[in-house]
Amino acid sequence: MNVSKSTAIKFLQGDETAFAEVYSRYRRLLYFLISTYVDTKEDCEDVYQDVFLKMWNARYTFGNQIDPAGLHSYLCTVAKTTAIDFARAKSRRRAEELIEDEQGEPRHTRLSELLPYDISDEEREVVGYRVCFGLSYKEINEMTGIPIVTLKKRYARALAKMKGALK
Repeated sequence: MNVSKSTAIKFLQGDETAFAEVYSRYRRLLYFLISTYVDTKEDCEDVYQDVFLKMWNARYTFGNQIDPAGLHSYLCTVAKTTAIDFARAKSRRRAEELIEDEQGEPRHTRLSELLPYDISDEEREVVGYRVCFGLSYKEINEMTGIPIVTLKKRYARALAKMKGALK
């Protein structure tokens, strides 16, 4: 799996032949790693290409101070973080598409179907983002502009109401 030290150095110096060797040698490993975070083959391919674009753009920061194991570790780390970022962005896009209709109006009926409890629209929105889409409070804050403390309070209130409805 690892490439030779000379290939790693040539790759980082911008040699296209070394780039092609690293690109093909790591394909199976990185596809497996990426596929644990993204759903489709097309998304895997996009993320894989992004990984190598990032590597190509950052190659001069290493100089000649890298060995094959270092390149291996760095590729795996970049693949994992790129895949996670891609999956989160895709999840946010899906959440936005569910919440808004064509005119940009909130579509609470869909979330009402998913969460048929006596909770407010604000609480339903937070629960939908957290539970249905797995977004963090920080991600919801970035999307909506609602303070994290407010999001946590709404989520806690909604959970208390839903637990009460189940009793």
